[in-house]
Amino acid sequence: MLKSFKSFELETQQHPELTAFLPFDVVWEYKRYPMKHFQADIHYALQISLVLHGEVEMIFDDCRRKYTAGDIFFTTCWEPHAYKLSTEKTFLMSINLNIDTLGQCAPFSNCDFMLPFTMAASGRISPSSDKDRRFVWETGRKIFHYYAKKPKNYHYHAWLLIHQLLLHNIDLMTEEQQELSYNQQDFKRVKTAVDIIRKTQGKTPSLEEAAALCNLSISRFSAIFKRSIGISYGQFALHARLSKVAEELLYSNYSLNELAERWGFFDASSLSHAFYKVFNCRPGAFKKQKQF
Repeated sequence: MLKSFKSFELETQQHPELTAFLPFDVVWEYKRYPMKHFQADIHYALQISLVLHGEVEMIFDDCRRKYTAGDIFFTTCWEPHAYKLSTEKTFLMSINLNIDTLGQCAPFSNCDFMLPFTMAASGRISPSSDKDRRFVWETGRKIFHYYAKKPKNYHYHAWLLIHQLLLHNIDLMTEEQQELSYNQQDFKRVKTAVDIIRKTQGKTPSLEEAAALCNLSISRFSAIFKRSIGISYGQFALHARLSKVAEELLYSNYSLNELAERWGFFDASSLSHAFYKVFNCRPGAFKKQKQF
């Protein structure tokens, strides 16, 4: 029986710094000694985690697994999970990804980079051969060194390597597993709405419009969307709009009133209130944050 997430203190991460211009960040954790307790987490960003040394124990909603050096595991948006570095000298590296820019590295459009994230946790693919584990380990080391040392064009190099990792994992999946990924999460049935939200500038489609686009009733669409994405359609659409606002706060000269008009908010005050509720800071304070 899995340990209930209600017994954990979940750390919620919003990742407002992830934008189209900075679509990922890399964090790592090293422990000389095993952790005594699990640390629980939930976040808006997609996450790829790689074990570079030692062993990590993970708890998802439907499974509990151990990962060792060369293993890779995936966490989708708003998916509760808990981890513990369970051996001496364990090194865990995690890559947080902005869902809105995933896959934007080439003119090709027929590869669905969401596949590794949308399979139920118990069925997600991890390397099974020494060759595959070596590839994951070596690619993870390269990403870490790019990000730690920050040489010229390090973001570009790391971004391409991240997509190589995803492609490698997708290549390991059979057609049946790829189909199962969508069937188990129901993601395919609401993917049209997700894609439109990611591409729309300004006011996103209403719940009624999104349901119609997916050929579902409002109640059915709402239930499937919440089950597959982890949050309601309204919450997801709001966060997507606010992520675009955050991006333009950093890289444009629009006033708050102009941003409110561009992204479908009543006025600057309502935008500021929504921004604070999601990102826990006001737009002005966010704009002043030091970005790398």
